[in-house]
Amino acid sequence: MSAAVCQATTAIGGQSAARIGRSRRAVAPLRAQARANKQRRVLVVYALTGGRAAVAASGDKVNVLVIGSGGREHSLCWRLKQSPTCGELYCTPGNAGIIVEDGVQVVDVKDSDHAAVVKFCKDNNVGLVVVGPEAPLVDGIADALIAADIPCFGPTKDAARLEGSKGFLKDLLRKYNIPTAKYERFTDPEAAKAYIQKEGAPIVVKTDGLAAGKGVIVAMDVQTAVDAVDDMMVNSAFGSAGAEIVVEDFLDGDSAVELVFHTNQGDACKGFAFQYRLETSNSNF
Repeated sequence: MSAAVCQATTAIGGQSAARIGRSRRAVAPLRAQARANKQRRVLVVYALTGGRAAVAASGDKVNVLVIGSGGREHSLCWRLKQSPTCGELYCTPGNAGIIVEDGVQVVDVKDSDHAAVVKFCKDNNVGLVVVGPEAPLVDGIADALIAADIPCFGPTKDAARLEGSKGFLKDLLRKYNIPTAKYERFTDPEAAKAYIQKEGAPIVVKTDGLAAGKGVIVAMDVQTAVDAVDDMMVNSAFGSAGAEIVVEDFLDGDSAVELVFHTNQGDACKGFAFQYRLETSNSNF
């Protein structure tokens, strides 16, 4: 975790602190239930910086490049620019909101071209790259930056498999006895359909690979699940992401994520995020 990011994320006002306090109180019953059920919890440290320190000395400013084009990256740009240690702030490819954000320069550098990203960073003295989307991380952008001695907030290619392959993640959870929904992995659509018929509905069908947040179908009946298998594996609706799928039990309940930053100065909990979905929603979590 770099000092630039620490500076941006630790400036928490009274209102934000109160909101975090409310989040912690709200999640307390979930923690108590997990302890009562003797469930094991897992914390994945998902981001790292490599190479030299992002801030060389107190008072120095660091040029930052944010990679991504969503609302998440817009929020990152907005917050990073408030840090007194943030110098020039670049974003690629950006979006219509980011391009009008004061103090942010939208640039045209393809994140799939690792050499071009590294060259841009060196040409513009970028001391920190913050990667938002999963796809470039799965593709190894962090590895390329770290190899070039450019600090990157984002996991390496190996670590990003936790996000890039649902089957890999599920296998890891099962191997280490971390509670997760019962599941099976399939590369044969007919085998997947037979499993669905045996298990019944509701049931969840997921593409193994990244599908821009659209590769999850929560099927409330067997036919919807079977149709999802055909869409993913036969009709290639999600491209290569659906060549392999995961079929798992449907779980009903609250979803909470605890955000923790790990630095060489210790750990800092920044509160909880909750997901709320309409009962009629048929995908995307």
